[in-house]
Amino acid sequence: MASHQHPESSSQYPASPGTLFIVGTPIGNMEDITLRALRVLREADLIAAEDTRHTGQLLARHGIKKPLISYHEFNEARRTPELLQKLQEGLKIALVSDAGMPTLSDPGTRLIRAVEAANRARMLGTGYRIQDAGNKMQDAGNKMQDAGYRIQDAGNKMQDAGCRIQDAGNKMQDNTTGNGPASSNQYPVTSNQYPVTSNQYPVTSNQYPVTSNQYPVTSNQYPATSIEAVPGPSALTAALAISGLSGGPFLFHGFLPHKGGQRRKVLANLAALPCALVFFESPYRIQKTLADMLEILGDRHAVVARELTKKFEEVMRDNLSHLLKSLENRRIKGEITLIVEGRKE
Repeated sequence: MASHQHPESSSQYPASPGTLFIVGTPIGNMEDITLRALRVLREADLIAAEDTRHTGQLLARHGIKKPLISYHEFNEARRTPELLQKLQEGLKIALVSDAGMPTLSDPGTRLIRAVEAANRARMLGTGYRIQDAGNKMQDAGNKMQDAGYRIQDAGNKMQDAGCRIQDAGNKMQDNTTGNGPASSNQYPVTSNQYPVTSNQYPVTSNQYPVTSNQYPVTSNQYPATSIEAVPGPSALTAALAISGLSGGPFLFHGFLPHKGGQRRKVLANLAALPCALVFFESPYRIQKTLADMLEILGDRHAVVARELTKKFEEVMRDNLSHLLKSLENRRIKGEITLIVEGRKE
């Protein structure tokens, strides 16, 4: 009976699956790192970093020496298959960004999706093996059924032989009472004449073995790569916590488009939302962004949080018009988290 060809082979995968750790690192203050993050970085086989030099300084501060590989927006398409292969070989890989949690406006999403796709492919391969094992078990069942017919046929032959023996006995009895000689040679009915033995119709468990060992389909055969979050600092949650605008739902958009027309279009789509709006912004575009927000959203209350957890941390709370005026003659530095209140109903 034909069986499906499954796309995966158990020899491709190790007994223990790999693990991808999404590790949060400090957003400014180097003391803001968890004990678990340090342990994961020490135990990882490889650390994929947005900037290997920046991460190298963090590791050196804590006496951690591990292989580093770059993983950033300009090489993630090329690096993802390489890291996926290492994970499938059973390695533990820690993914870190320059600051905060990876994948939040930083690389990492592509790798996570690749791992998920590979895990689904393994599950599909396991399904084909289960189906193939079922077909083989059905085939074995058919053979056992055929053997049952053979046994039944053998029983019929044995019954026929018994009738012949009985008939021969009757004839021998008739001859004994008559004139002719009656002998076993005259009516030979022997076990050799009608051989029906276990050797003739062998049906044993060894002949049709259908066992879990014969068709092993287990989770160990196709180990899925796990993805674990190691939570840490985030400019998003830090800014929300001190903004005074975090009492209800919020929407995190990340970075707005660089071009003014596209940026205003995005803001227009967000204008009707009643929840707080959270953005990341560059110090080189903050004034243009505030001006567009004032035009599209109106003079809402907002918070500009700059250089959070660092020495020159600054948090400004005011209406958009006042914030724009206070920044118009300043040249500011550092990463900015911008929170704007939602539309009032």
